[in-house]
Amino acid sequence: MEKYWDMTNRHQAEVNALPIYFAFSEKQFKDMLLRMGVRNPKAELYRSAGGGFYRKADAKLVRSTFARVAKELRDALTTSYEFAVDAFRFELANHEFCITYDPEDTIDALGLTMEDFGRYPMLVDALAEAKRQYLKSCEEE
Repeated sequence: MEKYWDMTNRHQAEVNALPIYFAFSEKQFKDMLLRMGVRNPKAELYRSAGGGFYRKADAKLVRSTFARVAKELRDALTTSYEFAVDAFRFELANHEFCITYDPEDTIDALGLTMEDFGRYPMLVDALAEAKRQYLKSCEEE
């Protein structure tokens, strides 16, 4: 099975390839419209999070890509103990669990909820194992 890091890199490349453009000022917005060939932004564009814009004609591609990558991650997390441990361990380190001892940011980063831990008890064990491995590696450093 694919490792968490490999999956996230693959997903990031897929998202980066989407026809989403970003503008953070009026000048950037005008330049973006020129590059995109958009004449009527209200009629032709959707706004996405983080200053992104995409054509309404590309909405199906953009939305289906985001939905697919989220589903692929969720499926891997809820069906593979090894993948879940790998993902939890990576995100525990990414969110400095050795300092905070709070897994909430890790759980959020993986798109999980506390209800998921009730639905998929394997996640409880995977998170516990990832914490154990991660804290042990912190002690060794």
